[in-house]
Amino acid sequence: LPEEGTKNPSEEETANIFNDKSEIEAMAPKGSIVIESKPIIIDNQKGGLLVYEIKQQRLDLVHKMISQQYMTVYKKDFIILNIGLRDTTGNDEKLNKDYQKNKKLFWLIANSLIIQNQYF
Repeated sequence: LPEEGTKNPSEEETANIFNDKSEIEAMAPKGSIVIESKPIIIDNQKGGLLVYEIKQQRLDLVHKMISQQYMTVYKKDFIILNIGLRDTTGNDEKLNKDYQKNKKLFWLIANSLIIQNQYF
């Protein structure tokens, strides 16, 4: 996002944030561990894949989550598809196994994303 007092970035400048792995990794929440990040294309638009794990407390539960985020920018809209698995039992092995089992399904869901406005 532009700093106060600066011009808004162009669509091209905004989309270029996905050219660099380090820019994608910088979008991970504080305290998370990045598992994977890379530039991708989502329905003809530059985008990024960010996979991270994080341990968080929500109300009285502490849970560990693996999140797989697919991100792109279309015009001035930042589009994020966030798919994740979580575990509250402390069984990291099961969480990792479940993630590996569902990773392809998450990819298939993201691959079905259509940004309809670009076709009008």
